[in-house]
Amino acid sequence: MHAATLVVFAVIVALVFLSPGPTLSLLSSAAADRAPGAGLATLAGACGAIATYAAAGLLIVELALATSPAVFALLKTLGSCYLVWHGAIALYEAWAAPGAALAPPPSSEVPRGPGESLRYGWRTSLLNPKPALICVCALLQLVSIDTGSILVQGRLFASVLLVVAALCYGAVATDLLPMDRWLSRSRVIQVVLTATAAILVALGLQSLGVRSSSLL
Repeated sequence: MHAATLVVFAVIVALVFLSPGPTLSLLSSAAADRAPGAGLATLAGACGAIATYAAAGLLIVELALATSPAVFALLKTLGSCYLVWHGAIALYEAWAAPGAALAPPPSSEVPRGPGESLRYGWRTSLLNPKPALICVCALLQLVSIDTGSILVQGRLFASVLLVVAALCYGAVATDLLPMDRWLSRSRVIQVVLTATAAILVALGLQSLGVRSSSLL
C-alpha cells in the first residue's frame, strides 16, 4: 500500500468530520459553553460511536469477502454510488443553505454532567452515521487486492479513520479550532463542503469507471 493512499484517505476523513453537522455543532457548543470535563466526555462519546461504525464496517467487509468476490465487488459499487450521491448533496448544501447544518442543539437538550455528556455525545454521533458511512465507503474504494491483504488494509484504514476523526473532533472540543466562529461564515462552509463534494464525487466516479473498464 502506498503512503499517498493513506494521506488521501486522511484528507477525506478530515474534510468529512470537519464539515457542518450535529456532532460538530455539539462539540463546538461544549467548547464554548461548558467545563472541559464535559467537553472531553462528549468527545469520548462521539469517538465511541465512530469506533462502533468502523468495527461494523470492517465486519461487513470481512463477511462480504468470506461470501464471494462478487459480493465484495457489489459492496464496492454500492459504496461508489453512495459517495457520488452524497457528494452531489454536499455540493447542493454548500450553495443552497450553507449555515443550516450548524444549528446549535436546543438548550433543553444540552447535557450538563460528564456522564450525561458522554451518553449524549455517543447518541448524537450514533444517530448521525453519515460521516462514518462516507469514510467506510471511501475505505472500500481505496483497498486493493493488488497491494496485499484486504483485511489488513481495511484495519489500517480504520485505524487512520479513528485517529484523524479523534484529532479533528478533539481540536473542536478543546477549542483549538474555533469552529463556532469559522463555520458561522457561509464562505468558509461553502469552501469546505465544495472541496469535500469534489473529492467524494471524483473518488466514486473513478472507482465506478475502473470497475466498468474491468468488465469490458
